[in-house]
Amino acid sequence: MGPLPWLPRIPKPVPAGLRIALLDPDDLMRALARQWLREAGFRVVDGSALSQPRRPVALVILDCANPRQAEPALRLLQAERPVPVLLMSARLRPGQQHSTALAAQLGVRGVLPKPFTREALLAAVQRALATGTTGD
Repeated sequence: MGPLPWLPRIPKPVPAGLRIALLDPDDLMRALARQWLREAGFRVVDGSALSQPRRPVALVILDCANPRQAEPALRLLQAERPVPVLLMSARLRPGQQHSTALAAQLGVRGVLPKPFTREALLAAVQRALATGTTGD
């Protein structure tokens, strides 16, 4: 028997201790994303965790008001510590064809349009963790 359509899909198990840095200036969005990520088994930290070499993060989720102007911030982030990045923005819309091209141009593992659902967030995180950098 296949999955029941009315039940939510259960995300893949998360390796113990996998840390994600969540950088979003919006308190409400940050709290909601943090809750969803923790419920899925991730350890969620803030930006200060990026300076802790002994406790690396597996992924940075970065909010950007204007994705087309994200390159300088991404360069600074990568210069400090090379880490995979998932870029989220309210300027992106689901289904936009240029999202993949933008991710490749910026060297991030993916882009996530805001607002997003729990399922969309977890799927984007899993894709970002499962793939190499777009620029590779």
